[in-house]
Amino acid sequence: MVETIFADTLDLYIEDKHYQLIDVRTAAEYEVGHIKNAVSVPYESVKDYMERLQMEKIYIVYCERGVLSFDVARDLSEKGFMAVSVLGGIKAYHGKCLE
Repeated sequence: MVETIFADTLDLYIEDKHYQLIDVRTAAEYEVGHIKNAVSVPYESVKDYMERLQMEKIYIVYCERGVLSFDVARDLSEKGFMAVSVLGGIKAYHGKCLE
């Protein structure tokens, strides 16, 4: 089962080095705006990017509305990584850390 978190809690994790935010939207969407400290890993590149992930980190995955991020968090969890999906994606985020 995939764990999820509410978008309004993201500001609690952004500066914590134990967490890494992953934005799985397209590179163009990321450039228009993303959450601070998030890395851009477009959905179609996730499998290639997995070899760079660290088992000791917790990955917070988001997309536009939360559908693709749920799939990615599930895939990461099945591979043994700690991963959660953001409910509602970046559309649900109203925090202060947009770039």
